[in-house]
Amino acid sequence: MAVLHEPTSHSGNPPVSIVTLSYNSAHLLESVDSVLRQDYPNVEYIISDDGSSVFPETEIRGRFEQADRKGWTLCLLKEAENRGTVYNINKAFRKASGKYLFCLSAGDEFISDSIISQWVDEFKETGANVMCARAVVYDQHMTQKLYIVPDDTQAEHMRRMTPPQLYQDLCKINYIMGCVTARTKASLDEYGYFDEQYRLVEDYPMNLRLLRMGLPIRLWDQPAIRYRQGGSSAEIGFSDAYVRDSDLIYQNEQYRYAENPEAIHRWYEAWRKNRIRKRAYLLTFHAVKKKPLALLGLFIRHPILTVICTWGRFQRWLLKVGAS
Repeated sequence: MAVLHEPTSHSGNPPVSIVTLSYNSAHLLESVDSVLRQDYPNVEYIISDDGSSVFPETEIRGRFEQADRKGWTLCLLKEAENRGTVYNINKAFRKASGKYLFCLSAGDEFISDSIISQWVDEFKETGANVMCARAVVYDQHMTQKLYIVPDDTQAEHMRRMTPPQLYQDLCKINYIMGCVTARTKASLDEYGYFDEQYRLVEDYPMNLRLLRMGLPIRLWDQPAIRYRQGGSSAEIGFSDAYVRDSDLIYQNEQYRYAENPEAIHRWYEAWRKNRIRKRAYLLTFHAVKKKPLALLGLFIRHPILTVICTWGRFQRWLLKVGAS
């Protein structure tokens, strides 16, 4: 395995790039403000928009100018049409000039104003090439703290497992979130960028590939991001494109290399059916006012599961009405 850089004890502030991906993001400006509050002095801030119908460029530039961050640069990248998360992050990371690359998804916030400074110090001290911190997951309103990823058991796995062992563990569940994974630019140049055969899911196939190649993913046991629950992988957003990505990841990254492929097959089929059930259940809840066509589309693709979940939802509603 190549050593891409050694731990360094010298003082100084190497350039870093912070990337925010945007697509019709209602809370983008909140994330911009969180980045601009960081105390690190040498930042290239890249916002890469993936064909949003409305992109608040004027407001972003105004906030950047008002913050008056000496030593910072702002780069705005915009696509005319939506190309997907994987293409978007690759475009941003190829543009990035920082030694260390960080992400802050639109809608999320850094846990403190010094988190980038602390993270850079951890990179310099450990010599890591890829480093995962912990995400504090909140509800969509950022008012209720729900849980932390990775949890304590998963964090212990990251500390003690070798890359091949961690790969087998991640085949069952992904707890290394892209929103709290930072890396060196050199690691991308050496090991490759995100795989663009996938459209929405960039972090999971990358993690599995790096671990198979023997590259450690180091745990920084520190909450770094306030993560707003939702997005393409949320049950209500379990779209056809996300299902397609999930199926490809299973075929290309999990089943093919798993020590026990049959167990992975059983796990994946159960997970997939469970996600479809949850989506049908949630769409039934929203169907009357918001998403009747989405429920119809789910019925066309998965008729039996949709009917079962819709009938179950209706039965629960009848019981609730009867009890009241």
